[in-house]
Amino acid sequence: MKKDGTFVDVKSKQVNDRMEELVSSASHSLDDGSQPPPVDIDTLYFEAVGGEKRRRVYGLGSRAASIYPSSC
Repeated sequence: MKKDGTFVDVKSKQVNDRMEELVSSASHSLDDGSQPPPVDIDTLYFEAVGGEKRRRVYGLGSRAASIYPSSC
């Protein structure tokens, strides 16, 4: 995100919107009133960006292998 609050490109806005959806749905209370399991932000991000492409994860570059070693 730029200093003025706009996104760098369309893809970054799409990823941000998708992350907000995933975090919101993962953190809602269950129907029986119990707390949901802890949210794994790394897994949600991996899903939001659509997984790996050419052994890279959008926004992480070559660092993806250290965060997602089994998929990169």
